[in-house]
Amino acid sequence: MIQGLTMIGLEYVLGNLRAADAVEVRATIFQGDAASTSALIWSIPGPKWEARTVGGEPAAIGGFVPVWPGLGSGWLWGTDRWEEVALEVTRAMKRHILPALDARGVHRIECRPMAGNAAVIRWLKLVGFRQEAVTAQFGQGREDFVLCARTAGHDATRH
Repeated sequence: MIQGLTMIGLEYVLGNLRAADAVEVRATIFQGDAASTSALIWSIPGPKWEARTVGGEPAAIGGFVPVWPGLGSGWLWGTDRWEEVALEVTRAMKRHILPALDARGVHRIECRPMAGNAAVIRWLKLVGFRQEAVTAQFGQGREDFVLCARTAGHDATRH
């Protein structure tokens, strides 16, 4: 089930991240502890959501941060139970979340997975993003990330 983000879901997922997502969070938005990181994410503007397993356990959190009119940054992290919600999240992304952003006039959404995280890059391509560049030393510890973008009216899955 996908619903609006709750503080309980946010804190739970951040406290139980799958290994690759934990590395990515520590390299980017991490504020020293899960509570401070949760507070920062909660305060960031833009729509946020969570996906829960059939049993109601938070398994993924995501959202969209407006950068300026028409441009935003997307984010998504999950627990080891991501696979249980992956299909539902993928469908929601393609059918509802991205079209809703298009309808709001967002013409470009950027995501930056950590370089080497091939699974996330494949998933982003599946939902319509394309890989554009490596952003060298993007992380707090100078880790490289990959810039992936989705532009309105451009179907990256056809290329």
